[in-house]
Amino acid sequence: MLLWTIQPEEVWRILRRDGVYRCRPDKATHLNDAWDYEAPYNWMVAQMEKRIGERPAGVTYPIWAWHTYNWKHEKPDLRTDWFRGRHGVHTCIEIEVPDNVVLLSDEENWHFVLNDWYFSGAKSEEEYKRDDAEYEALPEDEKRKARKKSWERIFEVEPIDTEWFRQGCYVQGVFWELMLGQVRKVTWFGRTKVKARKT
Repeated sequence: MLLWTIQPEEVWRILRRDGVYRCRPDKATHLNDAWDYEAPYNWMVAQMEKRIGERPAGVTYPIWAWHTYNWKHEKPDLRTDWFRGRHGVHTCIEIEVPDNVVLLSDEENWHFVLNDWYFSGAKSEEEYKRDDAEYEALPEDEKRKARKKSWERIFEVEPIDTEWFRQGCYVQGVFWELMLGQVRKVTWFGRTKVKARKT
C-alpha cells in the first residue's frame, strides 16, 4: 500500500541513522498541545491491536500517514494551508507498506473520536433524526458504550459524497513503525527547503 507520512526533518534523520522510526510520545505535537489526544490515541491503539495485531515491543503510539487526500490516492499537495502552516522544515515520506499492517480510517470522521461525539453515520436527515433520538434516550452509561461503538464507523472508507454525508475524501492510515526499506521518495518542505529525492 502506498502512503505518505508527514514528519519533521528530524524523523528522517533518525530513520536514516537507525533504519526504523517509532513514534516518540514526548515529541508528538498532538500529544503535547492543549487538546487531550491521549484518550483518542489509546482508542486507536486498541483498534489496531484488534484489527492488525499487537504492537511491537517499544511502541507506544502509531505512525500516521495519508492514503487519500481530497479524493485522490496520491501525495498530498504540500502547497495547501494544511501543510504550509507547519513550523520548521518537514518531510513528506512516500512509503510502500504491506496492506496487512495498516489500519485505514476516514480522517474527517476521526474528529468524532477526537471530540468524544456520537457518530451515527446517517446517510439522510431522516436517518440522523431517528438515530439521534435513540441515542439521546439512552442512560448515560449506555450512551458512552454506544458512542464508543459508533466510532468504529470511521473504518468505513469507501467514497461517498452526498448532500448529507461524506466519507473517503481524506483517508488516513496508521501502522506501528516506519522502516527505512519502505521509503520510496522524500520531499522536503517548510521554511528553507523544498526538494524531492528518490531513495
